[in-house]
This record gives sequence, structure tokens and C-alpha cells, in this order.
Amino acid sequence: MKLLIDPIMLPGQPQHGGFKHAFNRYYTGTASSSSTNISLILLHCLVTHKESWEPVLERLFDLQLASTCKGRVTEAWSMDCPSHGEAAAHNETLLLSRSQGVNAYDWAHGLRELLASGLVKNTTVVGVGHSGGATALLLSTLGLSPAQLPFSSFIFVEPALMTEFTMQQSLTGNSTRRATFEYLLRACKTRTDVWPSRESALQWLATHDPWKRWDNRILRSYLRYGLRELPTAAYPDQKEGVTLACTREQEAMCYTCLQDGVDSLERLAFVCAAIPVHCIFGDRIDFVPEDIRKATVDESTGRKMASITTIPGAGHLIAQEKPDEVADAMWTILGSSPRRESRL
Repeated sequence: MKLLIDPIMLPGQPQHGGFKHAFNRYYTGTASSSSTNISLILLHCLVTHKESWEPVLERLFDLQLASTCKGRVTEAWSMDCPSHGEAAAHNETLLLSRSQGVNAYDWAHGLRELLASGLVKNTTVVGVGHSGGATALLLSTLGLSPAQLPFSSFIFVEPALMTEFTMQQSLTGNSTRRATFEYLLRACKTRTDVWPSRESALQWLATHDPWKRWDNRILRSYLRYGLRELPTAAYPDQKEGVTLACTREQEAMCYTCLQDGVDSLERLAFVCAAIPVHCIFGDRIDFVPEDIRKATVDESTGRKMASITTIPGAGHLIAQEKPDEVADAMWTILGSSPRRESRL
């Protein structure tokens, strides 16, 4: 189904960094006669962009069109992390002067701007977060009581949360986990990030991990929205070609914000007690370690999921590798999950 798109930019508060926050509102223009109209709010994984959800949304609206399900998704809001996608270009001068980079709290503050704006149309609001997007969703609820939560339910896709023990292992000592973490940062800071053209970028990406595993629609979207024309503030003297919208330096700084993952995992038990929380995982463990996955859904800590779905043949970047299957899983959840009205 062809989606209609309204791009919207909201200013952030000076005390929260003063970032500009970029959103897309997706809808079909088809009137709904349902008594339960749903607004989705989607946050992407790190190093992608808000448009990466479009193949998922297209299939989701197609499934809805063919269904007699009572609940209707009438709009979907997708948001860039402030250092990613379109938002990165609007914030590039500010980002260059911000040595600590952007963390999930910054992202969460921007999401709160949308939730307070009155732009979200429905009272049933479902938050969908992939990887670091799940972290930002959880942090956006801090300071709110159960009755004040703006969300009716959450759907987390490969959430990248963290225990205190794992954080300490990643930062100190001689553990394998610390070595892996340091390798990730080195690889991030040194990988190719400039190409003569989008066509040459496509040729390179299509033969390298993780991009070579991606659905072609997602890869094409990344070429359009995950890359920028040169010159940029990071490469002011490079006059031709394309580079990453989220710079290597900004990406690396995102990975160092480990406390965000700890804080969001601690918040998860509170949220699980207040609203339904669903998880969608890939069956290939290639980024989030198995012990973190188990901790995320550990019922003994109060982190009881309303449902857990595992999609075969997919890893951590499941929304990039298998967007149709993610949409199918989301549709099943939206059709079967009890929901309450949010407190927008």
C-alpha cells in the first residue's frame, strides 16, 4: 500500500540539548470506522533512520486492509535519533560541539516533545522500538506513574538493554566481553565512510556485513536516507561523493552510553507491571548476548512479557533483514493484545 507521509520537525528544549527532532507521520488517507484507533510510534535501531520502518509499515497496512480486525492503525510516527538520518543534518553543528555525543536520554526527551505536542491523533498509542530504540522508549517513561504512561503497550524488537554486571565486564578487567566491546569501537571508528557516489556505496555495502544481509528495500532506503551528500560539517573539504548521515564518531559514542541500557532494563519491570510489553527476537544471536536476552525477559525480576516471538533466520538487525516477518509478528500482537487507553 502506498503510504502518505507528513514530515514534521519539532524543537527540543535547551536544557535537553536543544536538538531538532525529525519525525515522519505515515497514514493511508482511508477513513476508519473502528471504535479502537491506534497510533504507532516507532524508534529505529542505531545507525539507521526513521524511514527504515517503511517496508514494515507498508506490509502492516496491507494486512490491515485485508482484515476484519476491530482495531485500526490510523497513523504511525517514526522518529530519527538526533544524530541519525535527516536529524543529523539539522543538528550537525551542535553535534560537532558536543563531545559526549547523543545518548538514549536525549532521544527520549525528543520523544516526549511529540507526546506533549497534541499531534498524535489517538488515545491508544503503541510504542515500537528496535534495539536502542527500545531503550529510548523505556527512558521516556521515567518519572511517570502507571496512570500517567502515554503508551498503551510496547513492542520491543531485539531490545538492546544491559545489566550492571555486563556493563562492568565491558568496561573493566580482562574479560572477553571487554575485548569484544573494544573491537566494536575500533571497527566503528575506522570503517569506510566515504564513497564517490551512491552507486559505489551500494556496491560496497552489498558485499559487507551487516548490510549484505539486508532486504533490498531497506538497503535502498539506507542509500537514500542513511547517507548524505558531501561536503558536511565533518568533512568540509570533501566536495564530492557521499558519507554517513550518522558519522563514525557519533555511532561510536552511542555504543559507549552503556548506562542507558542499565537504566532502561531497571525500568522495564515497572513498565511490565503497568502495560503489556511484547518482544520480537531473531533466532540468530549475533549482537545482544544470550545472557542479556534472558535477563530482559526474566520473570523473576518482574520483567514478564505479554508475548515473546522468535523469527527464524534473523539476527539482531531483524527489521532490516526480514521486515515482512517483523510486520507479520506486529500484526499478530496488535490483533490479539489487550490494550488500555494512554494518558496523552
